[in-house]
Amino acid sequence: NGVTDIYNVNATASEDLYDLTDCDGTQTTEMYHDIWLHYFACENGTLTIDTCDLLDFDSTIVVYDGTCCYLNQIACHSGIESCGGNSQLTVDGIEAGQFYFIRIGSSTASSTGGGSVIIDGPSVGCVESCFTDLNSDGIVNVEDLLFVLSDWGQDCGPADLNLDEVVDVVDLLAIIGDWGVCNE
Repeated sequence: NGVTDIYNVNATASEDLYDLTDCDGTQTTEMYHDIWLHYFACENGTLTIDTCDLLDFDSTIVVYDGTCCYLNQIACHSGIESCGGNSQLTVDGIEAGQFYFIRIGSSTASSTGGGSVIIDGPSVGCVESCFTDLNSDGIVNVEDLLFVLSDWGQDCGPADLNLDEVVDVVDLLAIIGDWGVCNE
């Protein structure tokens, strides 16, 4: 939760499917130069993603649940004029213990730039976590290492930290490299 700076100038268009026909907003039916954020919900509630007047490119937001290999689109917003062509999206029904993927892209092929996104979700009682903290307890330790080992050789899943579609030694080394309390 909080403000995250993003920059999509060197980003490409992901091949992952999306359906903007059911999106709120009016800007586009296409998405280019997209970046991805990973969100862990430590409580049930509502998740708000806001780029309204915060980005210097017209933005579209798509939110998925599932895993990186089995994405399930649950919400989207394609931008509106009153937000400078940007988006503000609220997702109800966020479930504790679930990971969500937030995809933010440009509405035209020539639209790139940077700015900020504000993410606000249920957070009372949450611990500060980090990317390699696979069980989101605030510490990268033997439990996270065992999680990687239990998924060893799999072609997808949360233990595939470098997203190369295989859980292997590179993911194990990421755990070891971040060993200890998150954000110290």
